[in-house]
Amino acid sequence: MNVSGSVREMEIQQLCGVQPVESSSNLETNKTCQSDLNANLQKLSRDLETQYSQDIPSLPSILLEIMRHES
Repeated sequence: MNVSGSVREMEIQQLCGVQPVESSSNLETNKTCQSDLNANLQKLSRDLETQYSQDIPSLPSILLEIMRHES
């Protein structure tokens, strides 16, 4: 099949909602990307937890200061 035939076949598959079978290399790439994403989300979660857990002890004094200014 030539390139234009291949492109046409892909267009028909998309229009009909037919998903081509992914190759094993694409599946491995997707697994790697998913694994990287999970690792990044876990790191972000730990970083945010560290950042905000350091802010928690100062929260009562900040709230008291706000309350004083509103009175």
